[in-house]
Formats: sequence, C-alpha cells, structure tokens
Amino acid sequence: MLAHAWTISNAPRCAPWSTNSATNSVPVWCARLANNGNVSLIVGVTKDLTQKIQAGKVIGKVAEKSGGKGGGRPDLAEAGGKNPEGLDAALSGAYGIVESILA
Repeated sequence: MLAHAWTISNAPRCAPWSTNSATNSVPVWCARLANNGNVSLIVGVTKDLTQKIQAGKVIGKVAEKSGGKGGGRPDLAEAGGKNPEGLDAALSGAYGIVESILA
C-alpha cells in the first residue's frame, strides 16, 4: 500500500499512478489544496484486488477523518474534505482501514 500527502495549488485531475499496470496495490493520495485550504483524496485499487476491497469503501472511511465524503468505482474513488488538520490522521489511518476491510 502506498500513502502520500502533498500541498498543491489545484486538485489533481488524475492520480500519478495507474491501477491498470500494477498488482496487489491500494494507493492513497491526499492533498492539501493551497488555494482554499480544502483536502482532496484519491484511492486506487488494482484490478486484481477489487473483488476483496473497493476503493469507494476505503475513500469513505478515509475522508471521514478529514471532514469529508466521497465515492467512486471499485478501482478508483475520490473525495473532498473541509478539515486539512485531519489529513495526517486520514493518511495514517488508511493502512488500518484497508486491513480492517480485508480482515
């Protein structure tokens, strides 16, 4: 699993990683949006894992920690949040969220 956070001026339009070319991965990207202080979140799940774990379920639980909500497809989901102070908790909690879904 990959988890990474950064500060940017605009929300990313697509993740810098492809769930089509990798296997056994659940990347989580979080961004503090410098222009408005909001949070943008993206979760991807490789195609080989979508039967066990869905990106939409992960993103919902991760987004709660930053005061947001979201959704998407089994392999890619996006969310937004209003609490940038919760971004570190969202990012660090992502591992446990994935583990609990897989348990």
